[in-house]
Amino acid sequence: METGERELFAAMLYSCYGLIKPDVAMEVAWRFGLQEYVMPYFIQFMKDLSDQVATVKKETEGIKENAAKDKENLENQTIGGFHDFLFPGLNVPQIAAIMPAPGGFNTGFGGGYVGQQFQSYGVY
Repeated sequence: METGERELFAAMLYSCYGLIKPDVAMEVAWRFGLQEYVMPYFIQFMKDLSDQVATVKKETEGIKENAAKDKENLENQTIGGFHDFLFPGLNVPQIAAIMPAPGGFNTGFGGGYVGQQFQSYGVY
């Protein structure tokens, strides 16, 4: 920069855009009074940075939406499974009209009426 060719600095920033860090470009421009020559570089840098942020934000929103849908599906599955655990056979047709209540009649497995069994053990 000691040669005073300011346009060369601007051309170098344009040609080597991907290789030069913004902090280095700003420091050199500040030290040698080249702020007006570094401005096109910073305008392009800010545009690229804002485009990258917008892209990441868009992708993140999609991921969040998918995660919310997955979580909702998981909650619905869990509730259904938990409901079936608490109330088994609620959605299954009942055959209680065909089968008697357990222990209500002499089933051949140890006696007659349930109340009579408990009375013999002294429970009632």
